[in-house]
Amino acid sequence: MKSSTLLLVPIALALSASGQILAQADGKGDTNKDPKTVSVTGCLAQSDNPGVAKQYIIKSGDLSYPLEAGTENLSAHVGHKVTISGISMKGKGPHDEDRISVTKLIMISATCP
Repeated sequence: MKSSTLLLVPIALALSASGQILAQADGKGDTNKDPKTVSVTGCLAQSDNPGVAKQYIIKSGDLSYPLEAGTENLSAHVGHKVTISGISMKGKGPHDEDRISVTKLIMISATCP
């Protein structure tokens, strides 16, 4: 009886460890995959690529970020200085650029510098 118990303990530990390794390989144990919330203040503009569906961008200094509008009416704020808050979509689509899925827009000024 004691020998069978001694044999079952290592087997149970091995199965438990392999389950944890599989969960991490599936990404279920990785907390770095949580969505990252970002805020950017800058000038809201429309991309000027002809023949491409209307796309909004926010320009902040030398950087610009493509935006996914969500429920916000971005067209009403083109040319305004705004603060955009949302979820970073970097690496979550066909392009690896740092797109932002907008969850909140605050108008700072009716004009951009």
